[in-house]
Amino acid sequence: MQDPSPTTPTPTSSTPSTSAAPGAASGNNPHSDATARAPLTTLAPQVVVPALLVLGGLLVFCGMFPQRADLVFSGAQSWVVSRFDWFYTSAVTVFL
Repeated sequence: MQDPSPTTPTPTSSTPSTSAAPGAASGNNPHSDATARAPLTTLAPQVVVPALLVLGGLLVFCGMFPQRADLVFSGAQSWVVSRFDWFYTSAVTVFL
């Protein structure tokens, strides 16, 4: 009867194995190094950096000119409510 457990071949090379530099292709799969490790973060810099710049600009604007910011945002809210009240009503209806 044959042994059902598979055997692993042992390396016969006398030189020690060296790990490839990060990003280097190993074997036939050029993406094997990238898929072997989990990403450190899922934040995309091309999204996060502009968003933080806009947020920072709004904070500076509101902090330096609070009365003007109140006028701008009140006007924007009035414009949105007057033109998109149907959308707000529909969104609340779907949500509830």
